[in-house]
Amino acid sequence: MLPRHAEGQFALAGYALACGFFLPMAAMLAMAAIFGFPFVEASDGIHGFLSGSGSYRSQLNAGTLAVGPALTLVMLLLAACHLPLAWWVLERDWRRAGTVLRVAAASMATLAMVTCCAALNAAALLLPFAALTVELAVVGALARFEVEQFGGEAGEDFGTIS
Repeated sequence: MLPRHAEGQFALAGYALACGFFLPMAAMLAMAAIFGFPFVEASDGIHGFLSGSGSYRSQLNAGTLAVGPALTLVMLLLAACHLPLAWWVLERDWRRAGTVLRVAAASMATLAMVTCCAALNAAALLLPFAALTVELAVVGALARFEVEQFGGEAGEDFGTIS
């Protein structure tokens, strides 16, 4: 009966998004941060980071070596943002989901700026940036859909900080 009702379809879409996109994205970003992404280059590309194959080469030189721990922490922050995001999407707490998405966007902007200032390959950040853009669009669409279909309360609060 659950998939036949609009409320059930909405709940299943939330669970599919949380379990099929947010949690795997958190795991992949955490693994990438542990292996040194974006300042370590794998000879096998993204597949080399995920499988641990190939050889690794640091892109940091003596002048930018101090940036490595900061980049790792920002990547871990970006990965950690996905865990409460999945929880708050399932709870339909759009204010908190919007807040954690703003934190993720700020950490992605910080990561891009520091990567460019350290003269690293910023093209490696395109995939996480595209995933974050999709997340912003999908969570915003879910919040609007709930307000239009079910008369949710947090429609106006999604884009504001209070």
